[in-house]
Amino acid sequence: MTKEMKELYDNLNSIKVKNITNAFDYVGNEINKMDMSGTYEFELTGKALKNIMKEYKVLKKFYKGKIELNPDHLYDKYQTDSNEHFFLKCLVKLMQFNSL
Repeated sequence: MTKEMKELYDNLNSIKVKNITNAFDYVGNEINKMDMSGTYEFELTGKALKNIMKEYKVLKKFYKGKIELNPDHLYDKYQTDSNEHFFLKCLVKLMQFNSL
């Protein structure tokens, strides 16, 4: 994990979002900034993007109260050194900080 990735993850507690869509946009924009500056560790492949979008749809249902699940399990099913794991972990943590 790069220094910038760690900073993003550590600073999620100070970010305010209203819903899962805003959280998804925030994390996506921050990762795009890191990718453009060359400080993002992973390359976003089509398969990774497809996996992220699939899990994002599940998270939307969870945060709307339509299904019950442990959101941590969504990113734990991916390798810890993968794009999916980092993106989803940031997304879930950001939502956890904003639901208190």
